[in-house]
Amino acid sequence: MESKWKKFVSAYNTQKTFWKVHQRDLDDVEALVILSIIKNYEGLVWSQTNQSRFRKELIKENIIKPRVNSNKESDANAIVRGIVRVLTIYGLCYWSEKEKKITLTPIGHDFLSKGNFQTMKETQIWKYIIFNPNFPKNYSKMCIVPHAALVEILLELGQLDYDEYILFVSRIETHNSIKDKIDKIKNWRHENNDNKEKIKSTLASAKISKRGGSIYDNIKRNTVYAIKFFAENVSYIKIQNGIIKISQKENALNHLENFKKNFEPIPFVSREDWMEFYGNLEKKFTKKEALEYVEEKTLSTGKQEFKQQASKIYKLYPSLRRSKSIKSYEENIENEIFMHKFFKDNIHTYFPGYKVAYINGKSGFKYKIPEFGVGEIDLLCKDKNNNFVVIEFKKRKGSDETVGQTLRYIGWVKKNLCKNNQKVNGIIVCREYKPKIKYAAEAIGSVLRYFETPFNIGLRERRFD
Repeated sequence: MESKWKKFVSAYNTQKTFWKVHQRDLDDVEALVILSIIKNYEGLVWSQTNQSRFRKELIKENIIKPRVNSNKESDANAIVRGIVRVLTIYGLCYWSEKEKKITLTPIGHDFLSKGNFQTMKETQIWKYIIFNPNFPKNYSKMCIVPHAALVEILLELGQLDYDEYILFVSRIETHNSIKDKIDKIKNWRHENNDNKEKIKSTLASAKISKRGGSIYDNIKRNTVYAIKFFAENVSYIKIQNGIIKISQKENALNHLENFKKNFEPIPFVSREDWMEFYGNLEKKFTKKEALEYVEEKTLSTGKQEFKQQASKIYKLYPSLRRSKSIKSYEENIENEIFMHKFFKDNIHTYFPGYKVAYINGKSGFKYKIPEFGVGEIDLLCKDKNNNFVVIEFKKRKGSDETVGQTLRYIGWVKKNLCKNNQKVNGIIVCREYKPKIKYAAEAIGSVLRYFETPFNIGLRERRFD
């Protein structure tokens, strides 16, 4: 074996990461039936009892078969948990480990309504990124959208076989290393069959542990599921006789160019953050989305690591903000952090009788609503009459989107926290407003008030009467 392939084998066995997916497939008919059943369990605790009920419904619909030799319900329900993981891979539902509840995502509800599996899948595979928080921490250095990388390689090489996927494509960890893998595939294609078989045999014999197989065997077992997820049921890719090809070049190229033009990775810190993005129809990997995410994390946590990430993105794309320099941008962030805390500590000064609410011992400052996809309230207070007040700070211009967000929080508080005829109102604090917000405010009436501030200690109410 040539030295270059000896180095390849060594590097292959050292790397423990690959494009891993759950080893169960999902088709359009299955997905619709499963989602229609699981919708009945939304908001319920995902207990063994409910898992058993769900499993029996799946058996009745011939989605799964009864599991023999299972003495424990938890063992019998393992297949149910596997199905939920598959739905999660597609972004169709979210299981909260903390709340122990299942929730259909907006993507899940949309698919359930329209039933277009291919459209749903083509949306999701351009968003599915490794690393995401569903992966173990040893994958955290990866930053790759596998489908995008696969399309780029197919457009360059024309086709791939499964060996090339197992040996090269499935090991790509970042978009910067795609070209190197393409070059390696070209070199591989010049090798004679005897050398190829020897390299594969050497990889297969390199056991991870005494009981475990090789990393090569692990990837090989996973490949059929990975290919189905990353390449099947896609309008511009064709798989035939073990060969993966682009079937609609212009369509594939348009997708790839649009992806590259807008892509900016987002450093998701929790499974819930990831699924709120991945399961949302309107969310995509864009520079604006990435900056907004790390800015929100900076404000909600005050951690310097998020501020540094925000500064890094701003330096790359300064036109996303009105700041004239990186210094000005960072000062604005620090100023906003200060003002959020200042309003929290001095809320009684601006609104006599107001105090920060505490929900089950948790402060209303940066209150993360314990329900998937609802959001985080900047400041949840109570007034002198013990009524709730939702306060939202918006450093940039207020908009009807801000109104919608605040009303969503008001609605959640009304449904989940208000007791004994308690009321809930809202306040939006902004630097300046867009004129069209006036009409939204007038329609809402006394439920929502609007204040302007230059984000110093001053505050002026904007009245619309």
